[in-house]
This record gives sequence, C-alpha cells and structure tokens, in this order.
Amino acid sequence: MTLENKTRCPLCGHENGCQNMPQNRGGDCWCFIANIPKPLLEKVPESERRRSCICRHCVDAYKAEKGIS
Repeated sequence: MTLENKTRCPLCGHENGCQNMPQNRGGDCWCFIANIPKPLLEKVPESERRRSCICRHCVDAYKAEKGIS
C-alpha cells in the first residue's frame, strides 16, 4: 500500500499524529523517543519505510498483543 498522505499510519491508514511534518512546524515527534519493536517496523511496506510514522495506537496494540511494556 502506497500512501500519498504522510500524515497517515502506513499500517492502519489512520492519522499518525506525526509532529515532524511541516504543517506542525517540524517539531519533535513522540516516535523519536518511543521504543518501537523491530518486528512492527518490518510490517511497514518498503515503499513507506522512513517516510511515514506508525501511529501510537498501532505501537500500543502491538505491544499489548505481544505482552511488551
């Protein structure tokens, strides 16, 4: 899935809340300090890697499913 809108999560398609986007004045995003599991990052389609943020909901849901704190 290729997403034209980088404000969308590449996994679920919902808004990702990225704070590093130009419309948010390029501020620091929560994901800069988040511990995002490598297996979750690997689920991002190759075309979207390093181009759009995974949303907090997907990160939290993955961690809950895998029992990661």
